[in-house]
Amino acid sequence: MKFTPILAILISLFIIPSVWSIRCIDNDLDGFNISGNGCNGFSGCVNFTNITFQNIDTLNLTVVTVNVTVNCNNTLSYIVFSLPSGKVASWPADDSYYYSYKNRKFEVGNPTNNPFYSIKFNLRSNNENPELKNGEWDVLSFGINKTYNFDFFAIQVKAGTQTYLYNKSSLGECILECGIPDCNDSNYNINPDMIENCSNGIDDNCDGLIDYNDPNCYIEYTCDPNLNLIFNGGFERPIVTNPLKWDVFPNGTPTLRWNIEWQSNQTSYKGVTRPDIALIELQHSPFDWIPAEGYQYAELDSDWDGPSGSLNGEPATIKIYQNVKTIPGATYLLTFSSSPRPLTNSSNNILELRWDDSVQAIISKNSSIINWSYYAFNLTATKNLTKLQFAELGIPDSLGTFLDNVSLRCIIPPPRAPILPILECVDDYGNGSYLAHFGYDNKNNYTVIINISAVYPYNKITGGGLSGINHGQPEIFLPGRTPYYPNNSFNVLFDGTNLVWTLTGPDRITRTATASANSTRCVVGPIINNYTILSRTVEMGNSTYIQVNVTDPINVSYVQVKLIGPISKTFNLSNIAKDLYEAEIFPPEVGNYTIDIIAYNTRGYSSSLYAGELYVLEPFIPPPLVTCQDIYSLGLSSQPGILSPNKVLTLKNNVSYYCAKVLLGLWDYDFYLELRDSNDQLFTINGEEIFYGKQPPTDASVGIYTRPALIPENGTYKQVKLTLGVWISR
Repeated sequence: MKFTPILAILISLFIIPSVWSIRCIDNDLDGFNISGNGCNGFSGCVNFTNITFQNIDTLNLTVVTVNVTVNCNNTLSYIVFSLPSGKVASWPADDSYYYSYKNRKFEVGNPTNNPFYSIKFNLRSNNENPELKNGEWDVLSFGINKTYNFDFFAIQVKAGTQTYLYNKSSLGECILECGIPDCNDSNYNINPDMIENCSNGIDDNCDGLIDYNDPNCYIEYTCDPNLNLIFNGGFERPIVTNPLKWDVFPNGTPTLRWNIEWQSNQTSYKGVTRPDIALIELQHSPFDWIPAEGYQYAELDSDWDGPSGSLNGEPATIKIYQNVKTIPGATYLLTFSSSPRPLTNSSNNILELRWDDSVQAIISKNSSIINWSYYAFNLTATKNLTKLQFAELGIPDSLGTFLDNVSLRCIIPPPRAPILPILECVDDYGNGSYLAHFGYDNKNNYTVIINISAVYPYNKITGGGLSGINHGQPEIFLPGRTPYYPNNSFNVLFDGTNLVWTLTGPDRITRTATASANSTRCVVGPIINNYTILSRTVEMGNSTYIQVNVTDPINVSYVQVKLIGPISKTFNLSNIAKDLYEAEIFPPEVGNYTIDIIAYNTRGYSSSLYAGELYVLEPFIPPPLVTCQDIYSLGLSSQPGILSPNKVLTLKNNVSYYCAKVLLGLWDYDFYLELRDSNDQLFTINGEEIFYGKQPPTDASVGIYTRPALIPENGTYKQVKLTLGVWISR
């Protein structure tokens, strides 16, 4: 790729002996060094740290890594590194795209003569790339045959239009500071640029603080739609150099940046034991299978022994993942391309996508040719570190799905909801001393830090006869509401004058909670003042009523009555008036019960009261046949105006017509008795229409007597008409 000559900034020229010596040691190639000494360059606007060289003997390669920082407002457009005369870097390839440590996309010239013989990284200027300026830094690296010797080593940069010069005039090897140290140089996921994983027991960002001891666990990160959060999403690193155009790389390979695990559970095949460390297979267009983007892609049914091995069809399915910095509540756009491996069945190509261990999609296709499909998903984060995983679920036989061009960008920031300061209640300690109990309600689904401050944004407590603004209020606000009193967030002792907690939330609105001598007193549970039970002895099938008077300064949420006995049962009471609750109680079984009244308030606290016993009796069942001698004890009513269904049915089914005449005092008369409802239809009890006696002859002179009555039905009372017709017997 050719470039137009431009004004360049010669930042640093280092004279290096013809024999390589490794200076700052960076074993995991994350741009941070654990030991050694090396070269740094600085020139006002641009400086370089961790200029390191690492020999990889198995690849006959030396990797050169440089950390570049642009401190001023001039945007970096390119950076070049000198090459030995006539030599070419092993990677990245000429006219290819290179992705830096922070996922910036560079166009590569390897080699170029502009501005001198070198490898050139030209930063693409578009919406895909965050600009490199104003204190931003990044790490670039390239590989070169380790047998090549340098006469000199130069770095040249263009940043804006200004010229800066740093010149190391003395000969020999630079012996300078190594820059930012790495606390774990064997794991590229642990370095000063990483986010703290708040639940793994590891100091991920090298600040000496682990998990929630690290304030980084409470930082709200910026939602930047221009920043791809996936490292090496195009699988362009490591470079495939095998002439067969594919190779396998173990989990933990520098520059891979994906975590690799075996998906298949099968550990042996044709007498061969599977490697302990999972391997990913990267391909560089074998059989002219063109990538979706860039020069390489991954196959997720990998290989056990690589291009030089003899195994075929081994169970080598894998899952790959990255733990991504995310903002709880933010929406992310995930895009990627996948293709079935040509000339395989759909059962070989089953791609599973997981977000934070939740399955989002399962994709299965087949094709006779390379056939890339583009996918996009909107995903919401719930934590500050989210796991993005792809897995091959197809037949494990070393032939599976291709994956390329993975990108994850934050597109919608989380809503900025309020944090409400809350006064729970106040205790009166006497002698003008009071204790205020405070809490808060963080309406955001992420943790927020609001430092104690007397200026905007506020987090201060003032008044109450106190001096200063710090009186134990929190600075770290976890999502949700703090527990109610007595387990509230914090307490403040004051003199009864207005004590004010002033707090500015993420929504930029300032709110207050005020305590005083007149504030609501602290009560754990509602107060049950008194109760009334209509009857403590009932027949099975009947009911009794209970009324309860309850007060609470916070608000009663509900009141219950629990019958504890042969079959325990709970009844909810209805609020029929201020502080008055009522329910009709139907005991579930014959026997003796204890009665407990329980009242709850809106804070979740309760009070209970033992209310004595309830006795439930067997229901009264009349004898199957009533004689004339028993007739005067029968009757139709259990109490005035209310008919007894059992006694009405007994009269109809078990009392002789003669005895009924005696009961009604109709010695020389015939009669007809019936019950009718409000629609003048015969009333039914247990499916039987209620009428009794003889129908009057058509020529009889009949006297009709009617009166209203009530009869129980389904727990209520229904109004009926009791009609009696009487005529002279013949």
